[in-house]
Amino acid sequence: MKITNRQSGRKTVSLSNGFTAIELLITLFIAAVFLVSGFQLYNLIIKDGGQTRAQGRASNTTYDYLQRYKPYATYPCTPQTPLTNSAITVTNLSNVTVTVAISCPYGTASTTSKILVTLNYNSPQQVVSNATYVASPGIVTNGLVLNLDAGNPGSYSNASHSDATTWFDLSGNGNNGVLVNGASYTTDGGGSLNFDGVNDRIDLSSRKLVGASGVTMSIWYKTSSTKTYNFLMGKGNLSSGNPLTRVLGMQIYNLHLTFTASQGDNTGWCSQGNNGPVLATDGTWHQVTGTFDLSSQTIKTYVDGALKYTSACNQTGDSEGSDILYIGQDSTLWPSGYFLGQLNDAFVYNRVLSATEVQQNFNTLRGRYGI
Repeated sequence: MKITNRQSGRKTVSLSNGFTAIELLITLFIAAVFLVSGFQLYNLIIKDGGQTRAQGRASNTTYDYLQRYKPYATYPCTPQTPLTNSAITVTNLSNVTVTVAISCPYGTASTTSKILVTLNYNSPQQVVSNATYVASPGIVTNGLVLNLDAGNPGSYSNASHSDATTWFDLSGNGNNGVLVNGASYTTDGGGSLNFDGVNDRIDLSSRKLVGASGVTMSIWYKTSSTKTYNFLMGKGNLSSGNPLTRVLGMQIYNLHLTFTASQGDNTGWCSQGNNGPVLATDGTWHQVTGTFDLSSQTIKTYVDGALKYTSACNQTGDSEGSDILYIGQDSTLWPSGYFLGQLNDAFVYNRVLSATEVQQNFNTLRGRYGI
C-alpha cells in the first residue's frame, strides 16, 4: 500500500506487502546460518553415534575378557598379568590391544582378587577399562590333612630360601616335610620346589592319611623329562625294596599317570599301570589328583581337574601304619624314581573328593600356574 503526500506531490513509501532488499538478505543469512548449523549438528550426531557404537563394542569386549579371566583368580590371591597389550580382533574396530591385570587389593592372603581389563582401539587411540572383584572359593578344606605350598611364606618361610629345610603343613595337622639333599626353591609357578632327578626328596612325618571312606592325593607338577619313572608322591616304607610295601603312590611311569594302592602286601594290590592317562611332559604346569574309595573299591585319576580314568580296586582296608609320605622319590628306593622338575601344592585328604571338589581345587589354583 502506498500513501501520496498531496502537498508536495511526492510519493512516500511507508508500508509494503513484501520484503525490502535488506530484509531479504538478513532472512537469507539467517537461513544459511541455520542450514550450516544443522549440517554441522548432523555430522556431529553421526560422528558421536559412530564413537558410541565403537565404545559399546570395546566395552562389551572388556566384559567378555572379565568373564574369561575370572577363573584366574586364585586362593591365596596371586598378582599376575595374563595378557599385556595383546593384539586381538574386534569387529569394526582397528588397532585393538588388550591387557588383563589381576591384583590383590586386600593382600595376597585374601580370597579376593581384582581383575582389570584395559582395551586400546582405533586411531587416534581410544581407551576403555572395566574391572571386577572375584572372591575365590578357595581350596576344599573338609578332610584336608596335608597342604604344602612353597609359594606361601607360612609353608616355606625362609626369606632367602637358600637354607630352608622344612616345608610346613598349612592344614594344621603338623604333617611337615623335610627337604633332603637340597631340593631348591624357585619362583616358577608363584613359588615351588625344584627336584634334580638324582637324590632330592621330601620326607614327611608319619601320620595316618587314609580315612574311613578312603583318601585323595593331589599335586602340581612341571617337567620336560621323558624318563621312564618320575615319582610324584606316595606313602610307604622307604627301607624296603619291594614295591608291594607301598600303600599309596602316584607317579609318571612310561609317561602314564599310575596311581596305586595296596594293603602293604600281595593282597588288595591296585594299580592303573600303563592303563592310566598319558601325562604331559611339555614343560608346563599340570595338576594330577588320585582318589581311592574304600566303599566302592575304585581308584580314579584326574588331570587338570578332569576325570581321566577309573578302575576297580580289590582293597578291603588299609595298613599304612607308620609308613612315611614321600614327595619326589619312590618309597622303594629305585634311583630312577627321583623326580626331575618342579613340584608344588601337595594336598592329601582323608576322604574321597567329588569330581566337583577336584575341579574347584584346580580352578582355584590354575591362574597361578598360567592355565
